[in-house]
Amino acid sequence: MKKELMIKSGVTTMEFIDGESFNMTLNFRYLYELRNKNKEQYDKYFSILENGTQDLFDSTSVLYTAYSCSCLMEGKEIMPYDEFLEKLQPNPNLISRTAAELIRPKKK
Repeated sequence: MKKELMIKSGVTTMEFIDGESFNMTLNFRYLYELRNKNKEQYDKYFSILENGTQDLFDSTSVLYTAYSCSCLMEGKEIMPYDEFLEKLQPNPNLISRTAAELIRPKKK
């Protein structure tokens, strides 16, 4: 059985629909860098933090923000949001659960 989600050292790994793995992180250094590169996405993320997720697309925004931060950390190009949505697994429960775990990690 494949793991749908793996969290280690502040980096979460998930798979796209094609089986390609991608990393996500909400490390403050990369959120700060994202603020300078894509203020709109940064503001959307912090709005969701303040107001909670209202629908599935708020959850996809959290995932995209974490993916973007990971790309900044790894020096990779960030794919556009609409392409990211196309590649996400069509599993609303996985998307919502992963977003919730990213913004409210469980204490160890």
